Amino acid sequence: MSTVEAREDEPIIDRTAAPMAAVRKRWVRVSAISLVGALLGVLVGLLIPTSQTAEVRVAVGQGSLTTSAIAGFPLAAVNLASNYARYVNSTGVAREATMPGVKLKASQIPESNVIRIEATSKNAEDATAAATAAADELIAQVNDESIQREIKDTRDALAAASQQYSDAFARVQSHQAELIRLQAPPVATVEQRDGARNRLAEAKGAEGIAEAELNAQQTKLVRLISENSQAAKLTLVREVGKPTSSRSSNMQIGGLLGLVVGGAVGVISATASARRRGQTQG
Repeated sequence: MSTVEAREDEPIIDRTAAPMAAVRKRWVRVSAISLVGALLGVLVGLLIPTSQTAEVRVAVGQGSLTTSAIAGFPLAAVNLASNYARYVNSTGVAREATMPGVKLKASQIPESNVIRIEATSKNAEDATAAATAAADELIAQVNDESIQREIKDTRDALAAASQQYSDAFARVQSHQAELIRLQAPPVATVEQRDGARNRLAEAKGAEGIAEAELNAQQTKLVRLISENSQAAKLTLVREVGKPTSSRSSNMQIGGLLGLVVGGAVGVISATASARRRGQTQG
């Protein structure tokens, strides 16, 4: 029986016709319609043509050129990964490696030096072949041998400069310890102390030169990585695996949309039914 409120100065309001009240009273109908909508959505998603996506990953600066080798390398590698992903999408790699019916896309894994290359096609073999070809083409274009030789030479010079600085630092520490020892009782002669001070000064001078050379080699290597589009070697870190199908996501999306649409239809149906009943009883 409808709950109706009536006053002389107000219109009659049938509260059972309100959507929430109607849904609460007819929840079985709403649930059934929602479930039917979800099932129909899943069916539609199942019937939609599927696509296959193959993925391959390459990284900037893997191998002997580690992120701890030089100051500033991690940031440079992250920036280069972003640049290389844009290069795949906008220039030669996308055109040369993609076959008809295949969509190629590259993206940087956020805040990393890794590039994800994805090839999508209706055919799994085409997607796999395109992803592999794109990675091979990018690596071939980036890993120019002459630039890699310059990188190697600079890296070797950096290692040598680092060793020289380490040796110079150790000599400074040794001469400082010697001077402290000569100043402690029994106090050494003036000539001995002056000699120790001179040796310490020379060692500090050599340390400063070694540090300057180390900083110069670090700066050069960072510049090679930052300023040259092909300066950092690319390495394949994940080969193409089994392509993933879009069928599952199509079914999930279809089911979710069907559930939403079915729920809306159920609410409308319940509300309309409640209003018709209210009118009849009125």
